[in-house]
Amino acid sequence: VWVVSLGQFTAAVMMLLVWCCVCLVLFLQFSSANVLSSSTPKGVFYNDLLPWIEMKGGMFKRNLISLMETPYNGGLGLFAVDDIEENSVVFSVPLSTMMNIEHALVDEELGILWKMLPDLTDVEVMSAFYLLERNRASNSYWEPYLSLLSTLKVPTVPHTFSEEELALLEASDHVFKAANSRCSSLNEAYSLILRAAQEGLKNENKLSYWETLKFTKDEYFHANAMLRSRSHKVGVRDKLGAWQDAMCLVPIADMLNTGVRNNTANVVCYTGDKNALFHCKTTRPLRKQDELVVDYIGDVSRRSSGKLLLDYGFVPTLYEDDHAMIELPMLSQLGEEKLRNYHFRDAEPLPFVTSSEECYSLRLMLYFSIKYLDENHMDIRDSVKMNELLLEERTRAHALEALLVKIEEMKGRYEQSGLLDEDNVALLLQNNNENIRKDIVDKIVTLFVNEMTVLEQALNMCSQA
Repeated sequence: VWVVSLGQFTAAVMMLLVWCCVCLVLFLQFSSANVLSSSTPKGVFYNDLLPWIEMKGGMFKRNLISLMETPYNGGLGLFAVDDIEENSVVFSVPLSTMMNIEHALVDEELGILWKMLPDLTDVEVMSAFYLLERNRASNSYWEPYLSLLSTLKVPTVPHTFSEEELALLEASDHVFKAANSRCSSLNEAYSLILRAAQEGLKNENKLSYWETLKFTKDEYFHANAMLRSRSHKVGVRDKLGAWQDAMCLVPIADMLNTGVRNNTANVVCYTGDKNALFHCKTTRPLRKQDELVVDYIGDVSRRSSGKLLLDYGFVPTLYEDDHAMIELPMLSQLGEEKLRNYHFRDAEPLPFVTSSEECYSLRLMLYFSIKYLDENHMDIRDSVKMNELLLEERTRAHALEALLVKIEEMKGRYEQSGLLDEDNVALLLQNNNENIRKDIVDKIVTLFVNEMTVLEQALNMCSQA
């Protein structure tokens, strides 16, 4: 009798353990579902955004890719969850789910506002339109997408720095001027938008609607930062069938991170022939756990540490395509006309020079040659005559000397900033100034180190030319 009772007891305990395991599995599944249904980025991505995209005709291959945390900055990116073959389309986004300037202009309630402000740039209008749609909440067509964007961290770019942080950038002449110019433009744009809304919408009897959706200047600046870092140029056909590029906020595709180094991009995105879907496909085979990376920086002049900080809010360690932007002083009216023929801008990139032979082929040498001819009142009105003068050894020697002087001048500004000295940086951070954040200082120091390295390399190589 005792043996039978023990066997029954053991069976009962085993049954109880089985039920406990079943309950634990159900609990974990329920908990996992709750995590994904919360306001976390991954939860909104899988429970709200993807169903909306698929309902609109899009596609996301869950068996191949997944949204995961990146190991280097705690942000999010798309990763392979299995080996992926080359030329595999991993997701497709309907053009109807994207946000661009046309949506702002044809908005039934507030489209009239942008017609009052024809001088605003697309990104200035889109920054405001994004905020208005976000504030419409469930009344917005893009609500599933905007819900995701509201959970993501906005990049800390220079035009969102405090005044004290922005002042620390001064040694990097081009980045400092570009950041201040952007601040000035956004301040003016915000003021114009408010004025147009108060004066123009009153006449349209839409002022009360604007009041329910309006946003602060701080929100506007951060929206601009978000838009610059997440938007894509998308090719679309116009009514005549011609391809046009449009700046768009693209769901899913904006989760792709960039490859700043050569040959790191492994995904390319393009508009399908039927002009309905934006496809993203692999350009090489990917292994499980590889991150999907797109080259959305553009030409090499947009790959500099300074440009990455201005538009994306991060500075990588020095790499082979990095360069320092050199501000170009203005010449005479005739000199400026000649520079325009060669498509010079206000600043020109100085690349990482690897040999003395490269120095004479730098575009900066052409600028300093024209500058020498212009300042010495040589005849540059005739292009043939100017080209002969540009080839003279005397001209090239003076140009190289001027370039080296410019590099020395820039080096001096970095050294005087004190941010290349660890003790000075530590002292700056010890002051506990709430308007100077350590992560911002770290970005600025990395920028200075990168640009200083490029300058020193060019100085060493070109001094031997």
